[in-house]
Amino acid sequence: MEENLNIPDPRNTGEVTTKSENQVLKKEKLPEITNESLSYLSTAAKWAKFLSIIGFVSVGILGLLGVFMGISLTLSEKMSAFPAPMPKGLLGLIYVIIAVIYFFPALYLYRFSESTTRSLLLKDTLSLTDAIFNLKKTFKFIGIATIVTISLYILIIIGAVIFVVYMASHGGFNQY
Repeated sequence: MEENLNIPDPRNTGEVTTKSENQVLKKEKLPEITNESLSYLSTAAKWAKFLSIIGFVSVGILGLLGVFMGISLTLSEKMSAFPAPMPKGLLGLIYVIIAVIYFFPALYLYRFSESTTRSLLLKDTLSLTDAIFNLKKTFKFIGIATIVTISLYILIIIGAVIFVVYMASHGGFNQY
């Protein structure tokens, strides 16, 4: 197992000293951040702030919609003469859960925006590191959510195919 240890150069020359378990210390030159790169970061921070605010507003609307839907469907279920196969208020709970899940990428994007802006204004390396860390968290969260969503789609398709084959083999569709 080879692990790289990054040790910042105390003279701040833009170099990092790295050491593998089986290697001696060596100096590596870090990539330089140009003014053009800083301009791109500034633009990205502005768009990230815009998208995160839209995300927060959407989360709020989705959460409120879920609460009101849960309450109204639960009350309408109690007044209904026909029993439902599942609690209708569960749909509202699902909306609230989705709102909570969507909150995190919006938060990470907002933190990226704020840290990037602070880094550019103060020329602060730690803020830039924090910004990139939050950007990494955003993409990691979205990537995992994408994998989970695709997996659910695959499971739903497999379940639907199994259901259709089962119903067709037992003459279930001929009764309707």
